[in-house]
Amino acid sequence: MKQTLTVNLNGIAFHIDQDAYQKLNDYLTQVRAHLNVNDDKDEIIADIEARIGEVFTEKLRQKRQEVVNMEMVQEIIDMLGQPTDYSDEASEEQAEPENKKHKKRFYRDEENGMIGGVAAGLAAYLGWDMVWVRLGMALFCGLLLFFSFQVWPIFIYLLVWLIAPAAKSTAQKLEMRGEKVTIDNIASQVEKNTEENKAAKTISKVAGVIAKIIFFCIIGFFGLIGLIVLFTVGIALLATLFGLGSAGMGLGIAGMALPFEWNWAAFGVAPWQITVITVSGILLVICPIIIIIGGLISLISKRKWTSKSFNISFLVVWFIALSALTFSCFYSSGIREVGKQILKGSDNIEETIEEIIEDSCYTPTGNANCTANITPVSFGQVNCADPYKNTEGQIIKTDLPAFNHIRLKGPIQLTLQQNQNRIVTVSHYDKEPIITVKNGTLYIENTSVDQDESLFQWLKSNKDIKAVVVTLSTDLHQIDRIEASKASDILIADTLYSPQLYMELNGASQLKGAICAELFKIEASGASNIESYIEANEVDFEVSGVSNMNLKGKAGKVNYEASGASNISAKNLHANACTIECSGASAAEIYASESLDIDVSGMSHVSYSGQPKQLNENSSGMSVIERE
Repeated sequence: MKQTLTVNLNGIAFHIDQDAYQKLNDYLTQVRAHLNVNDDKDEIIADIEARIGEVFTEKLRQKRQEVVNMEMVQEIIDMLGQPTDYSDEASEEQAEPENKKHKKRFYRDEENGMIGGVAAGLAAYLGWDMVWVRLGMALFCGLLLFFSFQVWPIFIYLLVWLIAPAAKSTAQKLEMRGEKVTIDNIASQVEKNTEENKAAKTISKVAGVIAKIIFFCIIGFFGLIGLIVLFTVGIALLATLFGLGSAGMGLGIAGMALPFEWNWAAFGVAPWQITVITVSGILLVICPIIIIIGGLISLISKRKWTSKSFNISFLVVWFIALSALTFSCFYSSGIREVGKQILKGSDNIEETIEEIIEDSCYTPTGNANCTANITPVSFGQVNCADPYKNTEGQIIKTDLPAFNHIRLKGPIQLTLQQNQNRIVTVSHYDKEPIITVKNGTLYIENTSVDQDESLFQWLKSNKDIKAVVVTLSTDLHQIDRIEASKASDILIADTLYSPQLYMELNGASQLKGAICAELFKIEASGASNIESYIEANEVDFEVSGVSNMNLKGKAGKVNYEASGASNISAKNLHANACTIECSGASAAEIYASESLDIDVSGMSHVSYSGQPKQLNENSSGMSVIERE
């Protein structure tokens, strides 16, 4: 059992064994006696004690001890050297090779720094001239700002300023330059600092005050930008919810809370994506705020409020959140649960429609002026009788009156085929659907679903949704209006020709096929999906919510309007004249050869290709317009 004492080194209290204390005290007494002729001995002793305190702190952490023992004191003495050996060591050091290096540590050099000492510290660590380091950093940041308006180097500089410690003590300044920390070197450094011009120190202090003012201004500027971004994101989310609400999903205007059982898979979004995006978004905002607040408190109170590991931990969490958010946003599950209807054959083997028609495809046909070649799709006409036995019966109606409008209330999978006769074939259903013609409109309703329920309600109450599979053979030239709701799917097996055609899709409905028309207008809301080849003189697209459009073909004039979090991929739809208006967090890829008028707001993103002779651009908020 040993008696311990408490000593104060550089403002830090240490518990030390009595014998170790006696040895350390004798050593410091010898050092004072050796420096008795030096006018700066008090400052040198203070720096030596600060260095001893730093080493003790590091040793105690490494060895997981709480008391300084004789071994640690001896290591310190061996590191700093005996005062009686100074003259001998001086001659030996002169004989050492000049290229002998000691371990360096990165510190901010506030004495020689202009703003935060980051560039000066980097120059000292690398052994370069700080002028060239500053010029290189300024040139690099200037080029990025000028050519692409990227400000991430400024953020990195601010983070290094907050995380990296400043070289305060003489020992730290020696470590910064890779010099050996001995009493002789500490004394030489103190004398060198004393000989510095007092006017230069005054200028440095003034520059430090100005730098802090600039720092606070920069933080305030980016803080304001952060508030604008948060406000814009909020508006975009509200716009998205408004779009979803318009699809009857109980959101947006309806004001109903989003329950935890919400079936996001019906809209191509996996539940884990919603969780990851939400958590990552919160962390991306909170982590920088915590680091900045900690740095501001440290600057104001002149006290180290956060540790280096604390800041690095939050920085790592921020990068992980950014990576997770990026992955989640670009990941696509590719599965719409509403479309996974199950068929049971005579052998009692259940398969999904996607599995049955995995290899199916279709090629629209038409005259020489309007042809299309569409890629394979994920659903099509399903023949349940061959190879599967139709145990539920097949409905065939051939006595329908003439109609030019089609209205679907789903879930329904409708295949349109060109035929001069009007034939409706229903090949798969739970309950017999309603098929009727009223006032020139063909109504097809899935009676297994309460039509008075919203999409959200029947998604919640009918987890195993079975769509009615319908094949409609008719004169497609006569069709001028199609409406689909509640996850209805429309497949145009032959090219649909029509002088004028209007289509409306909402509630996770989708359209696939080729369309030729003089005038074509389509509205998609909720979580609708459209994949189509189009040839028309004039086309109007209006998309909202989280709907998606993938378009190909050619047109004279195209008008786009996107809101919420919708997406338009139409760079393969070649238009002569094009106008587009995007808001919320929507995105679009378009093509125009003659004229292009772009108006974007919120956090929307529009990229365009082609060589439009007339180009008008108008952007606001955090929106982006770029040319491919």
